[in-house]
Amino acid sequence: MLKDVQTAQGAALMDEMTKGGKSTAVQEESYGETYMKTTVMDSAKLDDLMSTDATGEKKMKIGKGAKAAEKTADAVTPAAPAAGSTTKPAADATAKPAADATTKPAAPATRRLQDAKTTTAKPATTTTAAPATTAPATTTGATATTTTAAAPSVDWKKLKSEDEYMRVIINKKMFETGGPLAGVKKPIIMFNKHSPDYVAEFPRAKRGTYDPVNGTRVKVPAATTTAATTAAAAAPAAATAAATAAASAAAEEATAEADDYMLNDTVAQQVMELEFVNGDDMSNLPVKGLKKGMLQVCMMMKNEKQKVFYLNEDNNEMQDDGVSLNSMKQQSTRDDVNQQERKGWEMCVDLTHATTFATIDDSANSNLFSFSMMVLMALLSVLFFKQE
Repeated sequence: MLKDVQTAQGAALMDEMTKGGKSTAVQEESYGETYMKTTVMDSAKLDDLMSTDATGEKKMKIGKGAKAAEKTADAVTPAAPAAGSTTKPAADATAKPAADATTKPAAPATRRLQDAKTTTAKPATTTTAAPATTAPATTTGATATTTTAAAPSVDWKKLKSEDEYMRVIINKKMFETGGPLAGVKKPIIMFNKHSPDYVAEFPRAKRGTYDPVNGTRVKVPAATTTAATTAAAAAPAAATAAATAAASAAAEEATAEADDYMLNDTVAQQVMELEFVNGDDMSNLPVKGLKKGMLQVCMMMKNEKQKVFYLNEDNNEMQDDGVSLNSMKQQSTRDDVNQQERKGWEMCVDLTHATTFATIDDSANSNLFSFSMMVLMALLSVLFFKQE
């Protein structure tokens, strides 16, 4: 439903931009905890939206706000010394004041100041020194203890909210040859912030169940039953039936426990959705297989143990393949609910694809561990029946 609304907004923005002769058009909408921003750009004027970092890379930042794009945090200003090569105006500007300044009105001015100093310096120091040090000294001593106690508190109202730290950084290489947006004259970028419940029904996949490079699902559980039956076959004939039954029961129980994660809701701190559309025909532009540095997102985490995961729409699970850490630092944010300062962690990651992202708790659990436990339980049951 929301995607249909946003697609219609994109089409309307295209018409607005074309009729008005503009290079960008932006539409913002909020529905409860959902924030949607649709931005249409003219690819021929991308440089107007880009900033340059110290390495010469051109990038743009998209986040909440009415602007189509903003400068990135690592943007550098154009080399001012290069503009200083126009030394002619500077020479002309200084030459005239220099000539005027040396016409020796300055010499009498200094004499007057010296004369004035001898007459007024003594009264000035005697009249102001005594009141300044006596009366305020006792009052400041009393107030110093009260003011210093309140000084450490932070004015939480002046801090940024967590949503203001959520942003997308797009490198110009995305629009150049080899990039997914190359040749697109009017790209539409949809930047959406959703409530944490948006990904609740998508479980966090365990490492070992998907390929860490391409994200495809790996079939591990099938090997557990084979290992269990192989271990049971090594037992004596008299204990084979009992060992096989015990091993199978252990394998089934372990498999059920391994799949329990699919029943747990995913608890997220922030959820962001990113989509690219071709404004000429309103078709979705697949963004995947990106090189490092082309696309980056920054999101807030409740602690340093969380990570940025993405929604694999083929598996309907949250995975972290294709997500590499770029930077992480602690940030103080505004907590409007509790009316206080909240400390969280800002993580920026490089991406190989664009989809839905969320900051959730990381887990080192792997199906390889479950697999090992299944095999161990099967072997122990075989040994137990063998001794009997």
